Amino acid sequence: MLEEIKEYNKLVLVTGFRNVRIKDVDKFINKMNETAKSCVIQVFDADNISGSRHLFFAALNALRAMSQKRNISDSLEMETILYASGQSQIKKAIGMLGVKLSTSKVAVLLIGNNKKTVQSIEKKLLNIINGIKDNKVLEIISLKKAERLKQLYDITNLEIEALSNEDQKLNQVITELIIEQGALLILES
Repeated sequence: MLEEIKEYNKLVLVTGFRNVRIKDVDKFINKMNETAKSCVIQVFDADNISGSRHLFFAALNALRAMSQKRNISDSLEMETILYASGQSQIKKAIGMLGVKLSTSKVAVLLIGNNKKTVQSIEKKLLNIINGIKDNKVLEIISLKKAERLKQLYDITNLEIEALSNEDQKLNQVITELIIEQGALLILES
């Protein structure tokens, strides 16, 4: 998914990978950062992400917080993981959404100034990530993932019932609740 945030003159790209093998987390993250020097990049454990919209809104809220000087962290990279997790503590956010040695599905968020640069970096990432590009890893396609996300983000059945209607599926409701948690984070700062 590649979308523009006109308000900040930025492009956001969200992509997923499966069958990723991470041998050293620090080296993996450093290599990603080196590859994406001209963009903001953040990597996530895709098992704990509820879709591309989840990360798009994390990027939007992080950009908004930075522009309003209501940011919690000093960098847009960290701010995105805070908003994606709905946490105000960096350590908790990384614990929730950061990649680990056991991570086999990775979500990548890129924020850049122009389409050409963002797409160029995406191509470079395809060559360095030891895995297969697959955006389905971002989505909630199993009840097991839905239950894990409910637990991880402290979503109650009552909240789901309150938002559910016959037009919305469980995965959409969970995603909306997670996005809402992130949006509420700006009120804490």
